[in-house]
Amino acid sequence: MTVIAEKQRKIKTTGSWRAGQTGNPRGRPKKYHAPIDELVRVRTDGGQTLVDFLAGVVEDSEAGRGDRIKAAAILLDRGFGRPLQTIESTSNEPDLIRHPQWVALQQMILTALSGFPEARAAVAQALNGHSTN
Repeated sequence: MTVIAEKQRKIKTTGSWRAGQTGNPRGRPKKYHAPIDELVRVRTDGGQTLVDFLAGVVEDSEAGRGDRIKAAAILLDRGFGRPLQTIESTSNEPDLIRHPQWVALQQMILTALSGFPEARAAVAQALNGHSTN
C-alpha cells in the first residue's frame, strides 16, 4: 500500500462518524415563514391600503375600462361575497339519496344504533330526516 493510500485509509477510519452516519441527523433547521395573510395584514394596514388602491383604480377616469371593472368586481366579491351559482345536472345517473345501497346502509347504521336512542336520533336527523324505524 502506498503512503498516500495509507493516509487516506487512516483519515476515513479515524473520523468521528461511522460510514452512512451524519453529524446532523435532523437536517438543516427549517426557516420560519410567517403566514402570508399575516404579512399582508401587516404590510397593508389590515388590508386598508389594498382597498384604497382598488377604490382608486375604480375612481380613476384615466384607467382603462377593463381595469376599473376588474377592480370593482374584486371589491364587490370581497366586500359582499360572490353570488351563489346554480349548477344543473343533466346526468342520467340515479339520485344517490334514493340509491338502494345507500338506503340499505342507512338502515344498517340506524339498526346498529338501536341501543343508543340519542345517537340514533342524531344520526337519523343528519341523514336528512330519513326514517328512524
